[in-house]
Amino acid sequence: MSDFNADTVKTAVSKAVEKTMADMAFIDTMPVSSNTDPAYKPIFYVNVLRPFSGAVALYFTYECKQEIVGNIFGAEFADVPGFRVDDCLLELLNVLAGNIMRNIYGSESIYQLDLPQVLFEEKEINFTGCEVIKQYFNAEGMLFMTKFIRKRQ
Repeated sequence: MSDFNADTVKTAVSKAVEKTMADMAFIDTMPVSSNTDPAYKPIFYVNVLRPFSGAVALYFTYECKQEIVGNIFGAEFADVPGFRVDDCLLELLNVLAGNIMRNIYGSESIYQLDLPQVLFEEKEINFTGCEVIKQYFNAEGMLFMTKFIRKRQ
């Protein structure tokens, strides 16, 4: 990455995850190492259009998704209408991606995100010509994963 390195991105993502999850979902998180990707479906994904071309993706286990949505709505997961679940997690992703951009480029930075989307298989993401920085997080005992994707220039 020409204007920042993988360590800078990892730090920015970690700080953004910690802040976003605490502020929105009332869940404490910490980065962890893992050799196993969490069992996830679906993927929450947003394209970054500027200041670079890339994306941010979130991979939640079902348990983690239930906890986040339940906390945000202040209700049992089963009581949250299905269409609200994805909307809730897409909004969390939008806020997270914005926090990552601010952490990397500064609070006055201008960035542009596409509309976030729900993907059902990772093969829907084109990783060709991209750098991918994958990180794992422990959310009060639940594992989830982020991918920061940037097209090589």
